[in-house]
Amino acid sequence: MFPASNGHAKLYLDEPWRRIRVARTCLKRIGLHGLRHTFASYMAMQGAQAAEIMAALGHKDMTTSQRYVHWAKDQRQALAERAASTITGF
Repeated sequence: MFPASNGHAKLYLDEPWRRIRVARTCLKRIGLHGLRHTFASYMAMQGAQAAEIMAALGHKDMTTSQRYVHWAKDQRQALAERAASTITGF
């Protein structure tokens, strides 16, 4: 999600993220892991495949990324069912 400029070194974002959270109180309780999770969830909701999420987040195991895809499919299905029931009145 945050690749280093040279592609190899790790980035340490704790302090910059802390300053952002202080400046934007609506983000106060979101940690970096939560930010990654949200990023992956939105990728899945936008239709990204597990391999794309895996590459974006640097997961080593496909099953980790597949969780997001399955969750997003379930959410889209539930949304479609709610919309259909509203239209049909059931």
